[in-house]
Amino acid sequence: MNQLSPSPTLASLAIVSLHQISSFLTSRDYLSFSLSTKQPSFTPPLPTTKSIPLPITSEKFIGNQNVYDALLWNKLDLKSNCYNVHSVTLSGSWCDQGWGNRKGMISVVTEGGVAPRDFSLWGPYVVGGAEPAPHEESQFSINFSVSEPKNFEVWVRVGGGGGHTLTISNLKCEVLMYGTE
Repeated sequence: MNQLSPSPTLASLAIVSLHQISSFLTSRDYLSFSLSTKQPSFTPPLPTTKSIPLPITSEKFIGNQNVYDALLWNKLDLKSNCYNVHSVTLSGSWCDQGWGNRKGMISVVTEGGVAPRDFSLWGPYVVGGAEPAPHEESQFSINFSVSEPKNFEVWVRVGGGGGHTLTISNLKCEVLMYGTE
């Protein structure tokens, strides 16, 4: 009776599949998965983090009474700065004017898209965000996964109607990558 051994093509396909599966996992699940796999030739790349420099890290926005649209504020250049991106975390502190209606928003949008106006739903280009801004200064963190190399934009919305402000400070962008550059 002949025993069949797996062909090299099937073995390499299994490795490719494991790498594809691991690309969808959070960092904690990725590490657990890499430790538990039974595939002897599967050596997952170790995750690394990288800070992406941002052109502007702090700013106070003062709303115009008649402007309800979001404003493009920052660009996240991941295509030229990173290799094999898994996920991105944008963090910092923020607050609004400290009284009245809370309309402030920060969102991350796929390059070329737009963020929502006051009281509008997030469109298909929005990959993450936070709203409304609190009256007191507090921390925010926006996490999103990246399925293919692309650039993103950071948009802010102060809010229309007059008297609104939005203050963002200490903005940081950390990228989780697998493999080496």
